[in-house]
Amino acid sequence: MIPTADSAFLKEVLDSLDLSVVVYDPDLRFVLANNAYYKIFPNVPSDGSRRGWSFEAMLRATIGAEPARTALQSPEAIEAFVASRLAEMRSTEPFRREYQAENGRCDILQRIVTPSGYQVSTRYDITEQKQLESQLRLALAAVEATSRAKSTFLGSMSHELRTPLNGILGYAEILQGAMLGGQIDPGYRKAAGNIVEAGQHLLSLISDLLDLARIDAGKVELSEADIDLTEAINAAVRLTSARGAGGDRLTVAPLPAGCRMRGDARMVRQMLLNLIGNALKYAPGAPIVISVETGPDNSLDLVVTDRGPGLPDHIREHLGEAFLSGAGGAGLGLALVGGMAHDHGGRLLFEPVPGGGMRAVIRLPAARRL
Repeated sequence: MIPTADSAFLKEVLDSLDLSVVVYDPDLRFVLANNAYYKIFPNVPSDGSRRGWSFEAMLRATIGAEPARTALQSPEAIEAFVASRLAEMRSTEPFRREYQAENGRCDILQRIVTPSGYQVSTRYDITEQKQLESQLRLALAAVEATSRAKSTFLGSMSHELRTPLNGILGYAEILQGAMLGGQIDPGYRKAAGNIVEAGQHLLSLISDLLDLARIDAGKVELSEADIDLTEAINAAVRLTSARGAGGDRLTVAPLPAGCRMRGDARMVRQMLLNLIGNALKYAPGAPIVISVETGPDNSLDLVVTDRGPGLPDHIREHLGEAFLSGAGGAGLGLALVGGMAHDHGGRLLFEPVPGGGMRAVIRLPAARRL
């Protein structure tokens, strides 16, 4: 059994605490304090000689011994401070607040009143925690500034690159089509066609960079409309097939009747195209199914499922991050899908399929469903 009546044992317990503890009786007379308290107030004798002193007498003695510590510059300021502390102590309401000392130390002050009327005040040093919080805020501000600079740079460079690239594409198309007349060697015509194909791919990447910069900068505004998802999905499949990208591997699962949503039609089409293109690229030869499902909390899930080899967990968990290394490509397409899904209040998820394959899920809130 713990010897609660043993004052020596009680003192040992209190002195083992890191936080300062001081106790006043119902008449606001000093009862006891622990070592942590005396370290904060070194001018208070720790021999118990002040037991029975009133709180006001203890407070005035502390102010008189360390006037600089309290930063009270005039008698009027001292009296106002003493009056406010007395009013606080006379209240029976518990309190908890932060206190910043003149030396930079920051404490959490807390006071409770026992059923018999004794006041127990504690004081805990959180200076290091506050310093870490300050450093974290500075680091976060630096990261945000870097991110803004990156978005500005990407947007600027995208514009700068598109102008000369459009010129290159124009001249290459002139050569490919012999638009200036005369005969062109088939080899040169084929080379010009390769330039056009590579240039269009590069232009697509630059456009993705520009869109990504806009999303990162928070400058994207949704053009809200009622969208027929059956029509949007079929259009994405037709466009993929028209590009000769293996559209014969695509299947659209039976869609719910009246499958509609509220959102930006261009973004929804782009998200579907990017996920379909990603599945075609990384699941070569595998069948791909596009479906609309109901997810958790009645969410609206746009799903592209492939039966390809899938990806290791350490890569799958980071899909959707721009400039991802390890899955091939720059990851811009999936990053755009993630950003566009976020702009719709949703998110992009990747789930493994038992037996091989992956489900890419655009999970939109139920409110998007019509």
